[in-house]
Amino acid sequence: MRSLPTALLSLSVVLGLLVGCSGIQVDRDYDPEVDFGSLRTWAWISHSGKSDDPRIDNALLDSRVRGAVERKLAELGYQKLESGDPDFGVVYHAAINKEIRVDTIYRSHGYRRYGYGGVGYAETVVSEYDVGSLIIDLVDPSGQKLLWRGIASAAIQPGDKPEKRTKRVGQAVDKIFKRFPPGQ
Repeated sequence: MRSLPTALLSLSVVLGLLVGCSGIQVDRDYDPEVDFGSLRTWAWISHSGKSDDPRIDNALLDSRVRGAVERKLAELGYQKLESGDPDFGVVYHAAINKEIRVDTIYRSHGYRRYGYGGVGYAETVVSEYDVGSLIIDLVDPSGQKLLWRGIASAAIQPGDKPEKRTKRVGQAVDKIFKRFPPGQ
């Protein structure tokens, strides 16, 4: 039977691992031939790429993502066009994937001096969780050529309230556009 301090330590390690998984990871890529300084206006480009996953294909997520992107691009000085010819188009994609994390914790008990003695054991903790990814693409106005891509991924926090979900989408979009335009 495990002692109370050992059980509490195990619980704190597992909670720490889960919190550590909640950080938003970001990656970006772009076409170095594009003059991003000349871009001023943009418009949404619709895509028909439904995922058949109701966790992603829903009006609530769509509204959160669109609102966060529109806010961020306005902060960066880009004007959204409802009609006319924009300098670039914006489209987003979302996905949810299962991830598995395996961590081994080494412990020792008893007398230990000069590296000798004591009893040790290893405990392996396996956890499965969902990771959500948001991909934002900036494309030429025809939607045929990718100019820039930003990807944010983070562990999904089940049970979050709508306000928290909106905040996390906003944080992901902010991180994606942190170094936009490229080279500036």
